[in-house]
Amino acid sequence: MTALEKAPTILTRTGAEKLRDRIRKNLAAADDDLLRAWEGRAWEALDLESFGAFCELVTADLLFVRLTVPQRRERVLRLVEAGASQRDAALASGVSAATVNADVAHLERTGQLTRPDQVRGSDGVLRPATVLRPELPQTNVDRCGLTLLMHEAWQRVDRTGEDGITCPELEKAARWRHGRTSSLLHRLERAGFVKRDGRTREQYGTRHSVYVALPLA
Repeated sequence: MTALEKAPTILTRTGAEKLRDRIRKNLAAADDDLLRAWEGRAWEALDLESFGAFCELVTADLLFVRLTVPQRRERVLRLVEAGASQRDAALASGVSAATVNADVAHLERTGQLTRPDQVRGSDGVLRPATVLRPELPQTNVDRCGLTLLMHEAWQRVDRTGEDGITCPELEKAARWRHGRTSSLLHRLERAGFVKRDGRTREQYGTRHSVYVALPLA
């Protein structure tokens, strides 16, 4: 059994509550505790739906805290090395999955990170690690009949890899209004460049479909 496949000790409710409170008190230096919370599946002990819900809970009163780029990359490095998905690393860092994708690419280019072959999602299932895809040449964009805005939307979906993205998440990442975002996703889906993969995530009291990118021919 590899280090990635080891089953971490599952936290009790009391242990999860202590960990939650410690993270709240010292979020800026909470890398150890966030990693422990992810490995120990603290959200389950607290009857929460996901690691994202746990992160929202512990950071609710500390939204003003912003990690510097080196601090964020250190946190991303530790989580990804431990087998966390880029989405979970993004949730723990308070940034978009696209930002973490860029951080991972930087860490790999500078030799600080060798990405594991598999990652363990918030559901505990091991999956192949996300592979960065190269930027698509403009000629391919033209051939596919995409507008530049549609191509930007597709790239943002593509960069989230297997984690996918919901309409509200894309709105937040791109700073687009809901109407524009939903229209772009609908057009990309109709053209066969993204698809809803059957998963949903709860946001703002409503469950939203998760979109993943399909290759551009």
